[in-house]
Amino acid sequence: MPIHRTSCCGVRSIPDISIYKTPEEVVKSILPDLLAIKGAFVVFTCTTNRKLGRRLVNYILEKKFGVVTETDYVPDGKKNNVRAFIWAFEMKELKKFYESYVPVIKVGMKVRVNELWMTRNGERYGRPEGEVYSAGDSYGPIAFKDEKGNRWGATHNEVDII
Repeated sequence: MPIHRTSCCGVRSIPDISIYKTPEEVVKSILPDLLAIKGAFVVFTCTTNRKLGRRLVNYILEKKFGVVTETDYVPDGKKNNVRAFIWAFEMKELKKFYESYVPVIKVGMKVRVNELWMTRNGERYGRPEGEVYSAGDSYGPIAFKDEKGNRWGATHNEVDII
């Protein structure tokens, strides 16, 4: 899930953590975006009847992914009370975590996209594969050419090494 911009360049928000089962899933889903941006804070919320917000805070602190400040619960105008959490993330630890489960891809390696891709006009293309000719760091973009010479761009977590 992409994280969302706010009107402040240093703050991002996680739109809906309730679609995840575990704090690790939340962190893994936003990590590629988080590592690619320049920012300092991530905001997320939870209601009194959902416990994932508190579990995510504990996970962030346990893994040393930064510090979290929280507000008091406030009525949301429906039937819930909502609490906001502001996460000041620690980039060094997040990078280390990301690199522990996403392989580092280098120039010359062969890769294949791990999900079905579509063309610009909405037709199915398939899963392009080819040799990497440009690779950023472990979370940045890579570029590869298929056997027909078509150029493709992806991120490390969008491709598998073949």
